[in-house]
Amino acid sequence: ELLIPAEIEAVLAAEITQLARAAYRLLSIRGLARVDFLYQLKSDALYLNEVNTMPGFTKTSMFPKLWAAAGLDYSGLLERLVRLAMA
Repeated sequence: ELLIPAEIEAVLAAEITQLARAAYRLLSIRGLARVDFLYQLKSDALYLNEVNTMPGFTKTSMFPKLWAAAGLDYSGLLERLVRLAMA
């Protein structure tokens, strides 16, 4: 089942965001990326699963859906990425 945003505690969401940003910087990634995590509820363990530097980019792909859930629609996301590429 796809749940966007994930139904997790705010503290865990903040930790995931911080770790995703750290991985992005540590790997010297530029442009778009999707950083995936796995969370094991039983042990409260968080694992960085993968960094996808070229995630799917159709209207039904996870990357634009995540941005839409954050308030940035597909056309706005395209515009933002084009502006970032031009800069």
